[in-house]
Amino acid sequence: MFGFLKVKKHEARGFNYKPRYFDAEKEALRQKINASEKTASSEEIDDATVVKSRIRDGLRHAKNVSRRDLKGLWRGGNLRIIAILIALIVFFYIAMYRFLPVIIQMFFPEY
Repeated sequence: MFGFLKVKKHEARGFNYKPRYFDAEKEALRQKINASEKTASSEEIDDATVVKSRIRDGLRHAKNVSRRDLKGLWRGGNLRIIAILIALIVFFYIAMYRFLPVIIQMFFPEY
């Protein structure tokens, strides 16, 4: 009869934090620290695994650096300006090659 007066207890929903900024270098450093702590605690890991992980980390870092550099060229506009200049030079050359004799004949009929 008095069931409508009961208050429903809320369960804890948990904490779902999603970071807005992800720092790949910081995560890589954190992974290296964790890996070094694991290797310090266990001496059974062979050298081949360590060498493979170093090579993999080096290649991943080189790939990220090259992408960042190329992105910087496009974002800064340097590569875009060079591409536009080349396109304009090619267009101007083709236009002059095709239409310059017609223009000269139009303005100077004696030639």
